[in-house]
Amino acid sequence: MIELISTNVGDTGYTSPAFVCDTCREQAFADGMALVLWMERSVDGLTERSPMFVVHKRTCGQAATHSLGGPYPRVDDWHDMTMELSVFIEHLATNAERPVKGRKRPHSLVLRSPAGGAHAV
Repeated sequence: MIELISTNVGDTGYTSPAFVCDTCREQAFADGMALVLWMERSVDGLTERSPMFVVHKRTCGQAATHSLGGPYPRVDDWHDMTMELSVFIEHLATNAERPVKGRKRPHSLVLRSPAGGAHAV
């Protein structure tokens, strides 16, 4: 997830956003060893997605995928989706400056929380 991290440098401190692994809670970097992970399925023409999680590759990613199998079971057609953190940052920076190309309106997406609640966005 993206978190605000407070630091002390000399006599001053500052707060800055950083990516933190949702599994081990250590900072994640766009060095090819971190992913953005989410679960996704299509139901009656609507895309349903879980919240996104930032994880380190391998052990942290495997643990997160395993734990997400409870609220998002594969038997209900949920699929784990990933994107390299560096690619995610690149797309986020691009989309922060201009509209997403080819975006469908109205946006047909349902965000489903791990507790089962759904929210159309």
